[in-house]
Amino acid sequence: MKNLFKYTIALLGLISVSGLKAQQDVMFTQYMFNGLTLNPAYAGSHDAISTNLIWRKQWLKIDGAPQSTGFSIHSPLGGDKIALGFQAVHDKIGLSKNTYANLSAAYILPVSAKGKLSFGLSGGLDNNQFNFDDLYQGVNGDPNLSSANNFNEVKPNFGAGVYFYTDKTFIGGSIPRLISNDFGDSVYTQSRHSFVYVGHVFDLHPNLKFKPNVLIKMSQNTRTSIDLNANFLFIDKLWLGLSYRTFESLDFIAQVQVTDQLGIGYAYDYTLNPLKDYTSGSHEVMLSYLFSFRKSAMLSPRYF
Repeated sequence: MKNLFKYTIALLGLISVSGLKAQQDVMFTQYMFNGLTLNPAYAGSHDAISTNLIWRKQWLKIDGAPQSTGFSIHSPLGGDKIALGFQAVHDKIGLSKNTYANLSAAYILPVSAKGKLSFGLSGGLDNNQFNFDDLYQGVNGDPNLSSANNFNEVKPNFGAGVYFYTDKTFIGGSIPRLISNDFGDSVYTQSRHSFVYVGHVFDLHPNLKFKPNVLIKMSQNTRTSIDLNANFLFIDKLWLGLSYRTFESLDFIAQVQVTDQLGIGYAYDYTLNPLKDYTSGSHEVMLSYLFSFRKSAMLSPRYF
């Protein structure tokens, strides 16, 4: 049974040899604290040099299940209107290894006393690798899975997004990859993903804040998925939250603001789909650090 699931996950990594499309972009549970992953227009929103490192291990106990690592950095450039960002993500599932890196640029316009509207563009490279040799034991003799079909290809891609935010409200929409690239003679085809999200921070008490937010994820040839999230912030130091991801999981989130600059976050996803009988869930760890060059950036906590 264990081997069966190993090969099942591996084959899912192929997105099938027939070239089917599926939801492929890495989705981090703590996206609300790592907005550059979703939207290039998020760059510069912290008025400081903001860095983020995140690691995710999905579906524990299942061989070949997804494992992802991401790094991002972004900052305003000079004045208040231009910002730059960079992110790199590596994702491994079954036979597939996907790595992408891109640069983001955002143009930020003040639209009210507290509100800013940002327009972002990104450009970079996507690397996709498949190694069919890993399937030789158990599927020997299948010509479609021979090493002759291995591939390692790099192709360009571009993204765009818009992001409105104040100190307590955010609304965004983005398409991180505008090009649906084909890899390995259409063995693997990227899908175009669209994201729409909104959130707000409510003051319930001087030492307690409530931040609900919603993320809607749309992709070609797949059903729309929604993340419903509720986070509570205690004394501007401790975040505790709960998310529901349709068709997939119930997620528990905790983040500690160790200092004004350093934050440590953890998320545990309890699987709700049929894989729940074979996995103990998913884990995600995040580190964030703010290199402030403006005193005002440290005077108020960052809510998103």
